[in-house]
Amino acid sequence: MERHVLGPRLLRAAQVIHEALPESRCLWSALPALGGVEQRLRRRVDVAGYFAAVSESHDILRASDLVLVAMGTATLEAAAALTPMVTVYDGPVVAKWIAARVLHQQREFYAMPNILLGRAAVPELVPRAVRERPTGEEIAAAALGILQDEAWLAAMRSDLAQVRGLLGEPGVAQRTADLIAGMVRGEAVRAA
Repeated sequence: MERHVLGPRLLRAAQVIHEALPESRCLWSALPALGGVEQRLRRRVDVAGYFAAVSESHDILRASDLVLVAMGTATLEAAAALTPMVTVYDGPVVAKWIAARVLHQQREFYAMPNILLGRAAVPELVPRAVRERPTGEEIAAAALGILQDEAWLAAMRSDLAQVRGLLGEPGVAQRTADLIAGMVRGEAVRAA
């Protein structure tokens, strides 16, 4: 669903970034099983000429100066790799309605690194209204702001190192689940 909803806007963002930074190259996370949406997105990637499709997200994270990532566990993978990011969320209308009515009244942050740190360490592009959607241009503007500011990149890497410290060594999935469960219960987040 994320690829269907966000994919075209992430591709547009990459195009805007490439226009602003012609030396830039983009890596696209290729899904092993190509469905119809993935095939259409992949054709657009192949035609662009400045994209490469990579099947392993770890390879993308290690090779990237910055990633555009859908909110969820991928933000923790990027944090663990110390890869600066712009996080984006857009989902079904019902989910946006619930977020607008319920979650926005309860949460200041939505990206896992920000939740864990209790502050805005990475940009979040989240619809604040049911009909609002982050555009490719808005995603690109957020990314370019970071890419063109070495101090911001360094600060974000430092923040991500703190997130990685909270996650600790192998077994991160269980610790992350425990952290989230504790947050739901209202417990303070503390280093492992």
